[in-house]
Amino acid sequence: MPIMRWRLWGDERRYAFEGAYRHAVELTVFPRKTADAGHVVLLAAFDGRLVFTRHRLRGLEWPGGKVEPGEPPLLAAYRELMEETGAEAESIWLVAQYRVRDVSGEELVKNVYAAEVRRLTGRHSGEDTDGAALVPVDVEPAAANGFSPLVCDPVFRCVRAAVLGVGRPRPLRPRK
Repeated sequence: MPIMRWRLWGDERRYAFEGAYRHAVELTVFPRKTADAGHVVLLAAFDGRLVFTRHRLRGLEWPGGKVEPGEPPLLAAYRELMEETGAEAESIWLVAQYRVRDVSGEELVKNVYAAEVRRLTGRHSGEDTDGAALVPVDVEPAAANGFSPLVCDPVFRCVRAAVLGVGRPRPLRPRK
């Protein structure tokens, strides 16, 4: 099984941009401080490829979901990865956090984790997903190719570039 070359820490970088569905997004890669997150997403890798999930309505996207009441976000990351893809994680690391503000001003905070997957069990229990999909690390997600808008915005590209050194995000202006 090929080993991914993860970069799990570095200088904190902040970005602001318009994300999926025209929501305002503030992304911090390698955050020094984090807020309480209500959601998690995972940049997961197995056998040299990224582990995505097949969402029944939105298409291919990175696994993730809501943190349950009283559940630590790290445990939610392990749970969501298994539920949506049937993947068992060897290790999971917090690598980014982002805030999404919709047009009404409501804000969601999401933790982004990098995950090394030990094995794909073939068993998933996600209500809205149809299990794992392995995609090349250098994939360029586009809605026209069946990808969810949630991985077509700059969050995925910025995190992948920082953590795996693959690709370059579209030009963004880092915030200090």
